[in-house]
Amino acid sequence: MKQFFFACAAFLLVFLTGSGCKKASVTQQPALPVNVVTVVEKEVNEWDEFTGRLDPVESVEIRPRVSGYITEIHFEAGATVRFAYEWHDDSGHWYRSYGNENWEFNDDGLMALQFASINDLPILESDRKYHWPLGRRPDDHPGLSDLGL
Repeated sequence: MKQFFFACAAFLLVFLTGSGCKKASVTQQPALPVNVVTVVEKEVNEWDEFTGRLDPVESVEIRPRVSGYITEIHFEAGATVRFAYEWHDDSGHWYRSYGNENWEFNDDGLMALQFASINDLPILESDRKYHWPLGRRPDDHPGLSDLGL
């Protein structure tokens, strides 16, 4: 019985594969048309210049709001001024700003030049060294050197 089953399967396999082996006829398709263009060399401007103005659709002005105190001013025109002051931003974060400035004044007493080197150091409110009301530093308050600044 097994031999009969294998013989039938082999015959069916040969019959199916042999029936699909007919040579297909290939039809030659005509060639597709191709356009040919001659390249023309010419100078090309790589940039353009336009006169105009850009206006934003909306604009925002950002200005910090700070409060603080100038702690010491002892200088002569053209001298280097050492300074330190404390201030806080709108969020209540405290900072100590310190550094050196060079000021030059014109004949009318107005500042003509200012060169500054300023460092902003975040501090805790408990680390503040200046505790007087708005205005000039009181005469009896320690100066920068006395405070270790």
